[in-house]
Amino acid sequence: MLHERILRFTLGIVFVWMGILIAQHGESYTALLASWVIEKLPIGVTVSHIIMGVGIFDIIIGLWLLFGVYPKTAATIAAVHLAAVLVVTSKDLQSVRIADIGLLGAAVSLALTKQTIYFED
Repeated sequence: MLHERILRFTLGIVFVWMGILIAQHGESYTALLASWVIEKLPIGVTVSHIIMGVGIFDIIIGLWLLFGVYPKTAATIAAVHLAAVLVVTSKDLQSVRIADIGLLGAAVSLALTKQTIYFED
């Protein structure tokens, strides 16, 4: 259906775009992490490593969504990732990023949709 393709495509663009921004300007995103996340990092793993990994992960998921590679799996992974982002970046109720809630809803909706395009799950 057209609306499913539009949702998949636009969510894919957001993930690729954010992944590129995170990979290019990772230092800007470290301030978003809650302090408890930074305290729990294993020895030898820096916040920069985590942020760069998130950027690359976002790009990969975005490309899967854009090209319809296992769209239900990609949308499910995107939803879990966005839920995790909400947890690790929310220091308090005022710091919750409303856009992430909207993206989470879009990813969940896409994950629950029967899709018949490209590579099937």
